[in-house]
This record gives sequence, structure tokens and C-alpha cells, in this order.
Amino acid sequence: MKVFLQNRDFRQLTINQWISTVGDTIFYLAFLNYVADASFAPLAILLITISETLPQVLQIFLEFWLIFNIIVFENI
Repeated sequence: MKVFLQNRDFRQLTINQWISTVGDTIFYLAFLNYVADASFAPLAILLITISETLPQVLQIFLEFWLIFNIIVFENI
């Protein structure tokens, strides 16, 4: 909390990330409502869910891969 209050750049980045997350959630829900009544709703909902979930899952694995490579290359 101390870093958040004292570091202006960190605070702005964190607040912007929160706003972006809220916006992504609203867009996701609006998009699901838009296709919910369509005849192809199950497929559309599946594709929307994958498109919103896949980047978050990839981010987790890519972060681990990056940290692992940094540790390996520091020891060389």
C-alpha cells in the first residue's frame, strides 16, 4: 500500500489497469447479451469466452516462461 500511495507512476498504471478490467468485463457481458438470442448462440458464446479467456491463460504461462529464462540466463 505504501508503494501505491507514494509512487505516482505505479498508482496511475494500477488504476488504469483496474479501469481497463472493468471495461473488458462490461464489453464481455454486453457482447454475450447481444448474441444470446441468436440461433447460433451456443457457438458464439463459446467463441467469445475463448477469446476473452485465452489471453489471460497465455499470460500466466508466458510469465512463468519469461521468469524461468531470466533465471537461466542470469546463471550463464
